[in-house]
Amino acid sequence: MRKIFTQSAQKLLPLLSVAITGIAIVLLYYLKVPNPNLILLTVTVYFTFRGGFFSGGVSAILVISYSLYFFSNPSQPLTYTSENFQRIGVIVVFVPIMVWLVGSLKLGLDTRTSELELANKTLRVLSTMDGLTQVPNRRYFDEVFSKEWLSAIRTKNRLSLIMIDIDYFKAFNDEYGHLAGDDCLKAVAQVIAKEINRPEDFVARYGGEEFTVVLPNSNAKTAICVGEKIRKAVVDLRINHSKSLAAQFVTVSVGVTTVVVEQDKDYSKMISKADQALYLAKQQGRNQVKYLRE
Repeated sequence: MRKIFTQSAQKLLPLLSVAITGIAIVLLYYLKVPNPNLILLTVTVYFTFRGGFFSGGVSAILVISYSLYFFSNPSQPLTYTSENFQRIGVIVVFVPIMVWLVGSLKLGLDTRTSELELANKTLRVLSTMDGLTQVPNRRYFDEVFSKEWLSAIRTKNRLSLIMIDIDYFKAFNDEYGHLAGDDCLKAVAQVIAKEINRPEDFVARYGGEEFTVVLPNSNAKTAICVGEKIRKAVVDLRINHSKSLAAQFVTVSVGVTTVVVEQDKDYSKMISKADQALYLAKQQGRNQVKYLRE
């Protein structure tokens, strides 16, 4: 909202430049200030720095026009004494130079600010992205899940959580090597991400070979269905795993839980419940989905 307000104000600066410079000229004229150059120059410099070349330029045109009138002979407009002609010369030459100098400074600062904002945005994205799997990391999960929890408290909606673990992944690494293990992690992460269809849902790498999926405003049936789709999609990758006791290919175990979020509940208990469901899936043979009610 603040950014939108700032952008709107920026668009109005040329109009403000005309209005305020005009008001300053009228006041200086009626107050009969003998040498208004410094005041008018200050106004022009201010609007150039705030709004750039265009805002400063329209202010400069008004200032130069007024000076041409103010310093001319009352009886013969646009004729000047030698002293006033020098003053006019200073205004006509110096004001455009100041607009150019200050406008260039403004342009440089705006460019630098834009570059810094882009760099900061990139750093924020990188800080919440897992470098290997290219899905959000645990930090992102902690930040966004807590926000979704608070949102669900306000709306009294359901929140579903899915915990996913690659079965016998250590054995896979030992058999095929860590490079193959990295490829496996990336493939599984991308498959999980493809099964997340709604914009508000998200997947994150929770740690090691474990991933988590958050489904705001989803009931148990929907969450179990998503978990099953993920489990099947990983099997369909057909990544050989000769050391697995669950199947000949890489598989995942999935734990699911769903809660209606209320003020007095703690989201850490929900994470613990999903983890228990995951443990149950492993305990009962892996390559399956288990659901536990909170």
